Formats: sequence, structure tokens, C-alpha cells
Amino acid sequence: MRHKVISSAGSRSATLWFLGWGFDEAVEPYLAISSDAVLLWDYSNLDLDVDLSQWDSFTVKAWSMGVWAADAFAAAHPYLHIAHRTAFCGTPRPADPSLGIGAEAIRLTIDNWCDANRGKFARKIAGTSSLAPTVASLMQGRAIVSQADELTHILEAQNEPPAPAAWDVAVIGLRDRIFPPDNQRRWWAQHAHSIEERNTPHWPF
Repeated sequence: MRHKVISSAGSRSATLWFLGWGFDEAVEPYLAISSDAVLLWDYSNLDLDVDLSQWDSFTVKAWSMGVWAADAFAAAHPYLHIAHRTAFCGTPRPADPSLGIGAEAIRLTIDNWCDANRGKFARKIAGTSSLAPTVASLMQGRAIVSQADELTHILEAQNEPPAPAAWDVAVIGLRDRIFPPDNQRRWWAQHAHSIEERNTPHWPF
């Protein structure tokens, strides 16, 4: 993973912010970060070159494919004290057609990924024509091949999904055109303490 540390120095807790597939640190201004945080993106691998021992506890926030990455990372680092988890517009099972997006749809995205289709995908994320240019600009900081490689790894990793974790809050966008709301409901009914449904597209910020 790639990362950016945002620190106010001296805090004993931090937020691990798992961003969506294809994005990078350009999303930061939309996240309303007010304390220590580590932004995480590019799930071509889940290695993290940050010393997390400087913090005693963590809040996890994850968006879209970042929900899968958050579960997988936490399963690989069970010693982390995670005090609270919030998921936005995603599930840890993206390759499941009834709980996520579906492997076939993900594979089609990989096989047809190009600059023109990236623009179309950004419009689906945005949900409105007015927001689409903003979302599209936030996806342009990474190369097409980097985004395709990342999604390929995410799809391959679904062969060994992480053990289900209990999330505190799951936020479902009622106008989500990436992770269908009904699929999110099916997953989170068993794995979230609280579900919030909001009138948002896949972009919830």
C-alpha cells in the first residue's frame, strides 16, 4: 500500500483511512480529518511501511474496496487495537455477486480499463453530472496500468477472503451504482452493529 501520515504530534490514537480503488491522497480534502490519520491506497499489496506503534489505538474508516482492504489488513495485524470501524459504500466481499459487485463485473472492468472508461466509471461513482468532473480529476493522479494492476490483485485476493470482522457502523448510499445497496444490506445485516442509509451515490463525502 501507499500511504500519507497526517500527524498533529502527541496524539495516542489515529484513524486508518482506507480509500477506494483507483484513488490516492488527492481525496484528503474531502475526508474532514481533524486528528492523526494515515491515508492508505493502492492495494496491489497490503504491505505498509509505517511504524504504527507510535499510536495506542485506531479508528478505521474505509470506503468502497477499502472495506475489503481494511478487513484483510486487520486480519494480518491482530495486535492492533481497533476501537471503532466505519464502512462507507462497500463490503469485504467485492467479488460476490450477491454481497458485493461480482467477479465477472470486476474482470470486465480490468479487461476494458482505459482513460475513456475511467471517465465513465467516475461518473457512476459521482452519481450526478455536476460532481463527475471532480471525481474524475481525483482518479487521474494514477496511471491506468497502476489502477488495473491494483484491481487485478484485489480480485485474485478474493480466493482467500479475510475472516469477517464486526464493524460498528456501515453507511449505505441509496444511489450507489457500484456496490448495489441490497448487496450491502445483505452483508451488513450480519456484520455491522449499526446501519445508516443515506441518500448519496457511491461517493459519500
